[in-house]
Amino acid sequence: SAPRRLGTADEILPADQRVIATPTQVYARPDLSSFAWASLRRGITVQALRHAPGFEQVEYVEYDQEPARHFITMRIRGWVPAETLAHARRRTFFHLTCLADTPARWTTFADNHTFTLFWAPLDALPPIVPPQAAWPAWLK
Repeated sequence: SAPRRLGTADEILPADQRVIATPTQVYARPDLSSFAWASLRRGITVQALRHAPGFEQVEYVEYDQEPARHFITMRIRGWVPAETLAHARRRTFFHLTCLADTPARWTTFADNHTFTLFWAPLDALPPIVPPQAAWPAWLK
């Protein structure tokens, strides 16, 4: 059957945060001709540090695990074109039906991690980290 749209949630980010709206290179200076030493994918939340004409200096910090952080595994700080950033995030929720048999558990690789996925009844969900913990409400 066709996907059914459940709704849309808009999140206005705090004043010192941005989300990467389009994939971007990270530059050493607020200048496209400066050294581009890293890239950031769409959807990553970054800290906004300072502004220059047409650019923002941002920082992305990744920890060993969430939510119980032990140490920083990666830190990217540099300048990105201002047009690659957004001050808000929109999530659209859909209900999809799978008519094929599926395994009880399976794995997927994303963000340099292997995740084990599984089906769970909506009335007995395992603990979910914020902000994803609010998402099951869209299913009711």
